[in-house]
Amino acid sequence: MDFDLRILFLFLLFVTAIIFVLRKGSALTPTDLKEIVLDFLLVPAALGTFATFFFILTRTDPLPLLREASYQLSFQQNVSFTQAIPENLTKSLNVVSVARHDTDGDEFNEWVVFYQFDLQPGNSPIKGVIYDNDRGNPPVIFPYELRAPGRDYLSEHAGAINLSFAKITEDRNGPLPDRKDLDEILV
Repeated sequence: MDFDLRILFLFLLFVTAIIFVLRKGSALTPTDLKEIVLDFLLVPAALGTFATFFFILTRTDPLPLLREASYQLSFQQNVSFTQAIPENLTKSLNVVSVARHDTDGDEFNEWVVFYQFDLQPGNSPIKGVIYDNDRGNPPVIFPYELRAPGRDYLSEHAGAINLSFAKITEDRNGPLPDRKDLDEILV
């Protein structure tokens, strides 16, 4: 059953009108409209200021909370790499960061995910994976592991992980038919 947002909009419009009439007790004037807009903008601005101050004060990284909120608010239709970790691995595997970048020049932003594994106090090794939807019909999200030469992890410090793109070689590594020279991924 699909939910019709038009019905919700009409219901909320009706409720808003009733609450406004009960609050003001008079007809709507241009000054009232200005006050409504300012009140509407004040609430999220105040909440954002309070949340930012809280994150600064507690030195908390808000990105995992924002990812989880996005996952829950989308009725669990977004991809959540944290939720995808099997229950038996949650004590030894943790998502450090998730970013969207077009890593292969196909004009689709892949998911670049960094994981901490073998979790222990202090430093835990970091692995990187690029998830792309370039396989199968219908496409499936396929993992491409980022590997450093001679190692099975990229770093031991989560704060040291940084992803950037730079022109290193001229190898015309882009997708067909143009085969543009794409920037290489630097971790």
